[in-house]
Amino acid sequence: MNFKKNLWIPALLLGSCASGPGAPSDDELIVCGADEVFGLEVPAAGAPRRVWGWKAQECPDLPDLVRKQFGSTDECKPVPGGGVLVTSSAGGVALVDRASGWATFWASVVNAHSAEAVPLNKLVVASSYGEGGNRLLLFDRSMPGTLLASEEFLGAHGVVWDPEVKLLWALGEIELRLYSLRDLDSSTPGFVLRHAYTLPNPGGHDLRPVPNSNSLSVSTGNHVWLFDRAHLNFGPCGGLSDLGNVKSVDVHPRTNRLAYVQAEKGYTAERVKFRNPEGEVTLPGLKIYKARWAVHLE
Repeated sequence: MNFKKNLWIPALLLGSCASGPGAPSDDELIVCGADEVFGLEVPAAGAPRRVWGWKAQECPDLPDLVRKQFGSTDECKPVPGGGVLVTSSAGGVALVDRASGWATFWASVVNAHSAEAVPLNKLVVASSYGEGGNRLLLFDRSMPGTLLASEEFLGAHGVVWDPEVKLLWALGEIELRLYSLRDLDSSTPGFVLRHAYTLPNPGGHDLRPVPNSNSLSVSTGNHVWLFDRAHLNFGPCGGLSDLGNVKSVDVHPRTNRLAYVQAEKGYTAERVKFRNPEGEVTLPGLKIYKARWAVHLE
């Protein structure tokens, strides 16, 4: 697969919540930043192209207040079944149906930085720095805006559910933590801290499982690490190890292609970069924060 340097596509004007996507292909990335989320196909041959887009401001199903809280999207995590979890540091969280663009869940969360679907129709959201933040929050998908439980966690930035051990990994400023979720089927669920692992360097940011392995990719202020869930230790993440300000890392479960976003101007970038093989796609004028492979929607 050959990606041309500085290949770019123009931004499309989006006139509705979503622009009619078909089923995601192996080449589709979900990209977020500023006030939009969109699907971008990056084929082996030919130019990248947008296949759908979503903006909270154009979605009447969201409450007025929440609609205004998506000016700085910072997560676009695919959920099996066709949903995309969108968070924004401006205070919004939504579970968006990729096909229709409708939000099936929403909530206001201080400096929301990531979210994860967990069993029994629940969601966990990482609420980062700010008054009322530095917490992990638990919600039920069927009850938009209703908080069920919270757990203090400095600089909460990433969450990953581990289905094999039925536990939750959470990334903060200086720790990677492992939680169990108690009484999810009751009216009083909660978090139970099982273990905490000090990061090799501070500034925990992105947390993502590496498919077909026991590893989690962990980006910090100045490095990218692999955390071995079997041996419970940190190690270097190949060619990304010494990169700083990496906002997202995502490995395709079938092709092993790695997509990552490294901040270039402030907190955002105009490029999505790739390994296996190397390459990049440039989107001039956009403020890209994260990119995730859409194949995880399956």
